[in-house]
Formats: sequence, C-alpha cells, structure tokens
Amino acid sequence: MLTTALRFASNEVQQLVGVSKLAAMERKLPITRPDHSGSNTSFVNVDSEEMSKSLGNVFTIREVLAQYHPRALRWFLVNTQYRQPINYTQRALEEASDRVYYLFQTLADMAEAANDLLHTKKGKKEAGRLQTLASLHAALQTALELLGLWAEQPANVLAELRELALRRAGLTEEQVAAAIEERAAARAAKDYAASDAVRLRLEGLGILMLDTPQGTTWKPGPRLHIAEDDTVPATA
Repeated sequence: MLTTALRFASNEVQQLVGVSKLAAMERKLPITRPDHSGSNTSFVNVDSEEMSKSLGNVFTIREVLAQYHPRALRWFLVNTQYRQPINYTQRALEEASDRVYYLFQTLADMAEAANDLLHTKKGKKEAGRLQTLASLHAALQTALELLGLWAEQPANVLAELRELALRRAGLTEEQVAAAIEERAAARAAKDYAASDAVRLRLEGLGILMLDTPQGTTWKPGPRLHIAEDDTVPATA
C-alpha cells in the first residue's frame, strides 16, 4: 500500500505542478480590454459547434452539476488551453470525473499510508518515507488549492463522486451490491462467461468492479457507451 501510494502521489504531483504552473502564469498575464470585433473572446462549443439556441444545444451549469461533480467541471475547464474555445462533450466530462476520482483516491491512499507509518512498528522505522509522503502531500495540496480543487476530506469527495456515478448509471448502491453478489456466485460456479457479462454490463454504465483481498468493491469510471460527440442532456 505504501509503495503504491508513494508512486501514485509522485506521478500526480508532477502532472499537477505542471498544470498549476500554467494556471499561475495565465493569471499573471495582463488583461487586455476586448475590442469590438470580439477577437479576444472565447466561446463554448458543443461537439465543435458554437452553443446556440437555434441549434438546440444549450444547457445550463445547473443541469451539468446534476450529473457531474463541481470539481470534475472545474478540472475540465482548467485543462482547456488559454483563450481557446471550450469544446463541451459528455465524454470530456466523463474523463474529467474519472481523473478527479483518481486524484482524491490518491489523497485517501496517502492518508492511509501515513497512518500505517505512524502507528506500526515497521512504519516507525521508516521515518524517511513518512517525510517523503508528507512532502508529496504538501505539494499536491498546493497544486490543488491553486486550481480550486482542494478539499480537506477526500473521503467526502469520493462519496459524492460515487453517488453521481450511480445517478448517471440509473442504479442504486443496493443494485450494484446485488450485481457483485451475482458475479461472485457465477465465479464460484465457474461460469466465467456469466461473470464477465455482469462485469461488462456495469462497466458500460460507468461502474468498475475492483477485486481486492478484502472482497469486491467498485469505483466510478467513464461510461463506455458515451461517444466523443455526446453532449450533456437536459435534466427533468
């Protein structure tokens, strides 16, 4: 667990520091007053077309946030190149949500690893690793704060992301638990085709099964049936 947490944290810090440095540079750029031609204005595109009521592709932030976490939306926006049109697709939001989940799972894993180092005999003999972990956590926190993504309780963000993933999939926690049991029964009966069918059915809905030493759990993932040019549908 500790080695994995350190490796993931190191990768995340390296990537986020690059993104956050770019964001910092952009914030320091002088703001130019737009001319009448609108040449300094960027537009929101939907499937590479300008958002327009006449095209019927207009939706609100409220509709987006009914399905996706605010941090996923922010991650999508900060990854758009400076002064470039924002090309809005549901696939992009799915990928942004997946990335944010990975980030906060990394933070949660780091906290668990730090706890092990502090409260186990083996951990107390590895003070250097605790210092490394603390440094990585501080760097990751700094980058996330700069990007407006930081949260004091990663577990809360993970729970919110899971809840939204279930909403997008049209499933409940109980239904996912039942599917996990169905898959386990199929595996016990060596009916691997049925086992794979259950896993693939949920995977297509953005629910990824994870087999661990403690049992099978799940995490959100990008829905496989969402195409690159799918847009966010209006909610009722």
